[in-house]
Amino acid sequence: MPSGFDRFDKVLTSFKKLSGWAVGAGSAPFVGALASLAPPPWPKQITGITGVMDLVVLVLVFQLFVSAGRKLVNRMMVLSALILVFAVLAYLFVFTRYTFLVPASGTREVKGFVCTDNARLVYGEHCQDNADEILASMEYKAELLWQKWSIDRMTLLLAALWLLFFGALSAVLGLFIVFQQGQPADSTTPNNVATNR
Repeated sequence: MPSGFDRFDKVLTSFKKLSGWAVGAGSAPFVGALASLAPPPWPKQITGITGVMDLVVLVLVFQLFVSAGRKLVNRMMVLSALILVFAVLAYLFVFTRYTFLVPASGTREVKGFVCTDNARLVYGEHCQDNADEILASMEYKAELLWQKWSIDRMTLLLAALWLLFFGALSAVLGLFIVFQQGQPADSTTPNNVATNR
C-alpha cells in the first residue's frame, strides 16, 4: 500500500508538469509578461527562495487539503486565484513604476518614493517628476534622488509581491492536483456508455 509520501511524490511530479505548462507554451499572456520583466533586483537569490517557498506551499496544501471536500477546495482555489491576480497586477505596476535600467551596466535598480532633502532643494516638490531624466544627471545613483529607507521599502515590496504571486500560483495548482488525484478514475468505457443509453 502506497504511503502518504508516495502520494506526495506523485503530486510533486504532476506539479512539475503543470507548472511547466503554465510558464511554457500554454502560458496565459500575463504570465508571459511577468516572465519578460524578470525577477525583482533584490535579493539576487530570489529564484532559489521562490523554489523553496513553492515547495513549502505544496507541502501545506497536501497536508491540509488531501482529504478536503470539493466545496472547501473550490473556495480556497478561488481565494488563491484572486490573490494571484492581485499580486501579478500589483507586481507589474510596481516593477514598471519603481525600477529603472542602468544603461552602462544593463542592471535594474529600484527607485524610492521620498526625495532626499538635497533633491528637494534643487528640484522642489516635483522631484519625482521626470525622475528618469534626473537620474541620468545623477549617474543613475538612486540614493542621491530618494531617501534610502524609501528605496529599501520598494525593494522589499517588489520581492514580497513576487513571492506572493508564485505562492498563490503554487496554491492554485497544488489544490487542483491534490483534489483531482483523490478522485476515482472514470471507469466509463464505450461499451458501458452504449448499454446505458
